[in-house]
Amino acid sequence: MLTILAWLIVILGIANLIRLMAMVVGADVYDLRKSRQQKYLGEPMITVVVPAYNEELGIARTLDSLAANSYANKEILVVDDGSRDRTRHVVLAWKALNPDEPVWLIRQHNAGKAAAVNNGIKHAKGELVMVLDADSVLAPNALSEVPQYFADPRVVMTAANVKILENGSLLSLVQRYEYLVGYRLKKALNVYNMEYIIGGVGSTFRKSVANQVEGYDTDTMTEDIDFTLKLLKQGNVEQRVAYAPTVIAYTESVLSFGDLVKQRFRWKYGRMQSFLKNRELFFASQKKYDKRLTWYQLPYSLWAEVMFFLEPFMLALVMTTILILGDLLTLTSVYLTTTFYVMWNIWTDESESKRSKWRLMPLSLVQYPLFFILTAVEYAALVKCLARLHQLRSSLGHGTWEHVARADAR
Repeated sequence: MLTILAWLIVILGIANLIRLMAMVVGADVYDLRKSRQQKYLGEPMITVVVPAYNEELGIARTLDSLAANSYANKEILVVDDGSRDRTRHVVLAWKALNPDEPVWLIRQHNAGKAAAVNNGIKHAKGELVMVLDADSVLAPNALSEVPQYFADPRVVMTAANVKILENGSLLSLVQRYEYLVGYRLKKALNVYNMEYIIGGVGSTFRKSVANQVEGYDTDTMTEDIDFTLKLLKQGNVEQRVAYAPTVIAYTESVLSFGDLVKQRFRWKYGRMQSFLKNRELFFASQKKYDKRLTWYQLPYSLWAEVMFFLEPFMLALVMTTILILGDLLTLTSVYLTTTFYVMWNIWTDESESKRSKWRLMPLSLVQYPLFFILTAVEYAALVKCLARLHQLRSSLGHGTWEHVARADAR
């Protein structure tokens, strides 16, 4: 039995290594292709929708970042979803101090984030609509970078390159590396046309396409994943969702282990809800679908969670075997491979400054053990999801806001 398990671990390890190399190659291919990317003719109007619920601490900083963007043909719609704090007063005060900025406040009764975004879409004048969380900020040139990705008429939605605002804590640093590595993988998913998650921070889409699918649904925890899958159900051959690495947004890190578990539970369970709603995408064989998405990436996403649940048992077996045999070479190889992979992602990331790279590179040497913090978080979130799996269908209903503690942005 142990022999069978050992061989299974070896086979799975080789398979994961092959997938990892495919992702590295895909990201490099993306970088080569980008030099031949088309340019958008003209300056389309971009509406930035900022859904907000009890965001008095960070909303002014978000508006400051939008005002700092030099892109002229823009409007900013703050949709206050029945906040119980001073969000509305902060926005109005900011507007009074910046009367020339195209910022408008829309108020509604509390109905959830998806409903707030839909309200913003309804009032949007822009051909392109960006959704930006009220605890996030944009890089100064982010809006100017958006149009080029829509020069391809097939592109209907793009994901921004989201980075973590560090606060000096160890947990913040780990999330910084996680986002840096994870978002580089999106380049490979873009090349292989397997992307299915366009996160809410800085995501941009054509208003016409959002209207065709009647906007965001309001019945899941992760309205952004659900909306992406809703678009993909229209097909991902003639139209595509894409990654926009030069559209850079920054978001606060989660401050505590408990809140990070809370956040990841929402992501995982919300994704399960979205998969259930859009289950016809799995193994779909119609010509409008790229089979790499429907036959590989989506099923693999579920398979990866199953294997992740078994990971502690496999890790215990591997470590026991290493200790019994005194095989430090295997452990060293895993450490070196992971460290090199993190370093490669940092060094090839064109959105990081040289100063940032030289700071992050040596810290990569300790990231392998630190990633186990995230492993523990993700595992706790997965167990919580599995405990509520029997409620998955009945959990579909009214989406609600889910706040976690963030750094004081004032």
